[in-house]
Amino acid sequence: MFIAVTLAGFGLSFLPFTELVTKVFPVIGWLGVLFVAVLLVTWLVSARTVIAEEGLRGDLIRAPLYRLDPNRRWTPRHADALIHAVDESNLRAM
Repeated sequence: MFIAVTLAGFGLSFLPFTELVTKVFPVIGWLGVLFVAVLLVTWLVSARTVIAEEGLRGDLIRAPLYRLDPNRRWTPRHADALIHAVDESNLRAM
């Protein structure tokens, strides 16, 4: 890819400067705008996914708080689910 772009740039360097400025530079500029837009959309989509996943983990961690309810029974299965959720989270386990 590097060699192809270098050869294309070398070939374009033989064009007159005014033609280069009027035809090639705007195309490169719009490609840059398109590249920034693609990066921005990708970042927004991936960030939302990560935030949503962490929110679900937080819900899993907070859900077993019913163990403080004397009318409910806290089982080892609940404890394992809590440990697993905390291990996957970015929270520090205490």
